[in-house]
Parts: sequence; C-alpha cells; structure tokens
Amino acid sequence: MKNATIELSKSDVKTILQDDYRDFREIVAGNVFCAHCNGEHLTVGITDYKITLNADNDVHLKGKCSLCGGDVGRYIEYGEVPALNKRAEEFRKAYKSKGNLKIVKKG
Repeated sequence: MKNATIELSKSDVKTILQDDYRDFREIVAGNVFCAHCNGEHLTVGITDYKITLNADNDVHLKGKCSLCGGDVGRYIEYGEVPALNKRAEEFRKAYKSKGNLKIVKKG
C-alpha cells in the first residue's frame, strides 16, 4: 500500500529532520515565494501554516504570507535525502502502530 499524505505538527517535523530542522525554520521564516508580493519582495515568511508529509516523504507547507496575508505554499523535497526518508518511514511506522496519523483526505 502506498503511503498516505499525513498532517504533521512542528514537533513531528523536528523528530524527522533532527539536525536539519534549522534549515526548515529558515524556510518558514523567510524563504517562501508570494505571487501577491511579486516584484516587491523576493521571498517572504509563512504564517498560520499546515504541514503535510506526502507519499514520497516530501514536506508541503500551506499557509499565509507573513507580509500581505495572501495564500502561499512551499514544497520541500526531503524524501530524496536518504537519511531523512528513512526517518520519515520510521516515523510513519511508529505513529501508524499507535493510530496517531492524521491522514489528509483529498477532495
């Protein structure tokens, strides 16, 4: 069975990324593109965001621009990094066995 897209908390992301969590925080703080602010700012921060882990163990952020409040998102390909992919799979297994995964339904 293919992995489901699941919702993550910030602490879940920290568990998966470990030392790489600093890079994630920098992305959240100011490395997101906003089409509404295009031309005024190269990158912005993201607020009020939800985090999901897709079937390929990549992280998707969906929230609001820290400057204008418009909708923004950021896709981060962590699943291509072997160590992070392995930790994401271990995370899925541990939480699935506890019944704690929040599966995101498309529709």
